[in-house]
Amino acid sequence: MANKDYYKILGVDKNASKSDIRKAFRRLAQKHHPDKKEGNTEKFKKINEAYRTLSNDKKRRMYDQFGSSYQQASGQTGGFGNFGGFGNFSDFARQGGGQAGVDFEDLDFGDLFSSFFGGGRQQSGARQRAKGKDLVAEQEIEFKEAIFGTEKKIILDHLVTCDKCKGSGADPEKGMKKCDECKGKGKVFTTHSTIFGRVQNARVCPKCRGKGEVPKVECDNCHGEGRVRKREEIKVKVPAGISDGSVIKLSGKGEAAPRGGVSGDLYITIRVKSDSEFKRDGQTIFYTKKIPLTTALLGGEVKVKTVDGNVKLKVPSKTSPGKKIRLKGKGAPHLVNGRPSARGDQIVNIRLDMPKKITKEQKRLIKKLKDQGL
Repeated sequence: MANKDYYKILGVDKNASKSDIRKAFRRLAQKHHPDKKEGNTEKFKKINEAYRTLSNDKKRRMYDQFGSSYQQASGQTGGFGNFGGFGNFSDFARQGGGQAGVDFEDLDFGDLFSSFFGGGRQQSGARQRAKGKDLVAEQEIEFKEAIFGTEKKIILDHLVTCDKCKGSGADPEKGMKKCDECKGKGKVFTTHSTIFGRVQNARVCPKCRGKGEVPKVECDNCHGEGRVRKREEIKVKVPAGISDGSVIKLSGKGEAAPRGGVSGDLYITIRVKSDSEFKRDGQTIFYTKKIPLTTALLGGEVKVKTVDGNVKLKVPSKTSPGKKIRLKGKGAPHLVNGRPSARGDQIVNIRLDMPKKITKEQKRLIKKLKDQGL
């Protein structure tokens, strides 16, 4: 028998690591698997044979010393064993199936076999419950409402759980019965043959939608669907400190799922209106205050607007235009895990309020100041 170059078959060099060999096998196995449209059975067998040898330290040492003929001496075979009777590949792998054919050690079944068979791995535990559609909406609020928080009402025209049957889809007086399609299991099984043997796949029962039971008589209000369309008012609590573009999630406030599944969620994007006087950047609020020239020169006290109302601000003497004065705690709250905490500051930007007209007396006094070097 001619010696086979396993390294060449996998496309790796002789110093390749186990990780490199595993990656090469995955890539080639997915490409040449017989169930693929352009698959090749013979190439796949060779790839598997090479991988089984090079991924095993002992076999690899023997191969490096004696070549592929080492198998004759050890009684090893590179073909496929009998995979029948394992039900699915998860069971097969757990029972040591890699010793009989393909070496599944360290392989990701969710990646490799889902690409081969369209997701043959079964889920265990509780039955899957259908989920209703998620909904999205927008809500506009005022600038100050974003600072202090508010409550808004949103009108939704969506599917809600049927009041009469409580979402079961069944006439309340008749109740439910076992689904004859899946025999109460909530899943239906299909089996098909592959090069590995017979493979069993499971999917949610289309008749009972995974519940394992169906209505004896359908509810006349929702016609067995378990949900009806309704116009509903939803209250939304907007936390203090929220910023423009933030999204509020209301779990279970989306559309109801058919026949008692899990309702979807409602995602509300907040849009904050701009304000003519206040600007915001994070937790800081900015405000521009114009003061007379005399106040800028001599200092004094001026009235300044804040989101909390008017406050008195002390302006130091010789204040230059563009000076920024900080008002601590007059900014927006900081949101921590959806809850408002300490507030930021307000920055007052000082500007000069230049008079539009000057009287003769004012001109005379200004000229006097000019003559004195001011």
